[in-house]
Amino acid sequence: MVQAGGDEPEYGMPDNYTEFCTSNGLTPLAILSQEEVNFVHNVYLYSSIKYIGLHQDSKGNWVWYDDNMKEFSSSYFNWAPGYPMNLGKCAVAVFPEGESHIVWQDADCDPQYSGYGVALCQRGACDAESVACGLVNLPNINLTLAEKKKRMAVYKNPQMKKFHTNYKKNLKVVRKF
Repeated sequence: MVQAGGDEPEYGMPDNYTEFCTSNGLTPLAILSQEEVNFVHNVYLYSSIKYIGLHQDSKGNWVWYDDNMKEFSSSYFNWAPGYPMNLGKCAVAVFPEGESHIVWQDADCDPQYSGYGVALCQRGACDAESVACGLVNLPNINLTLAEKKKRMAVYKNPQMKKFHTNYKKNLKVVRKF
């Protein structure tokens, strides 16, 4: 999990909060259980308001983004009392004063209108078969030359180059799931 964005005007504000994540090869954070809420709370204890991946789809349902920015639904919600209030089609994680946990509120998806300049993002999980991680030589894994070339090609991908170039400038690494 990483935090992207900030109030650095030289980078400009995107039209949609998802650009905080996607411009760096990440996706907005999906929080699918109370355990994950607790984890986020422990990492960002009493921190500022941050966008998460929860948003309304074209039918008005509250859904999340997966690693490919495709929408999926979940039965878990952590709305603040009285929310959503039709304030916007996106959600933010809020740390209410006097509360012992974070809750969600709906907000405008455009950071320029909502005033929230930070999003929580995530990277897809890596495994031995994943090319997303760009790993070439893993212990105890025999890759063919074609598989090695495929994994190395990930680093030549323009999005990966942009991610690595902007990584330190735009992201504060906190913890990775």
